[in-house]
Amino acid sequence: MSQQGRWSGFYKANDGRGVRPFFLRLMELYPEHVNGLQAVDLGCGDGEESYELAKRGWRVLAIDYQAEALDRLFAKVPSSLMPMVEMREISFENPSLTLPPADLVFASYSLPFCSPKRFPDLWERIRASVKPGGRFAGQLFGVNDAWAAGNQETMTFHTTETAKVLFDSWIIEYFDEFEGENPTATQGIKHWHKFDIIAQRGT
Repeated sequence: MSQQGRWSGFYKANDGRGVRPFFLRLMELYPEHVNGLQAVDLGCGDGEESYELAKRGWRVLAIDYQAEALDRLFAKVPSSLMPMVEMREISFENPSLTLPPADLVFASYSLPFCSPKRFPDLWERIRASVKPGGRFAGQLFGVNDAWAAGNQETMTFHTTETAKVLFDSWIIEYFDEFEGENPTATQGIKHWHKFDIIAQRGT
């Protein structure tokens, strides 16, 4: 199956999923409505979280390399909120990608799909993008994840130690490591090893 076909199946399987619990945990750190804080949704997928951010008063830059992902987000966002949402079709591995100064960089299950060769550069751009006092929130995959087998050149996996090192000099507000069997959207049960992380850049 092509990459496009794989992601199309993923979007269809997740139709109507709503925002993820991790996102709701993150939103507990903010007022119910903010006034124009800048968020970057890196690898926005079907756009559920981008849309919710816009509803809560965030300005959102939604980035994905799949046109279908952005089409789905466009279909969700009413015209009244469209001025709050910018969409950019580009791979986050593309060295020409620029990120604005951001109060939040949100990367839900997207960063593991960056190749190890490109990850250090991407991570430096993320770190530089987050304003002092701003946050990163997202997931990394661990070295024991089932997808680590055969994907070492195309995906990035971390140990607990290398995951935490990424946030050197940051305040780690939430760090949850999970390893176990859980379903996927389209491939049945798999062995997951992942880190849910919320971290704040020092002021």
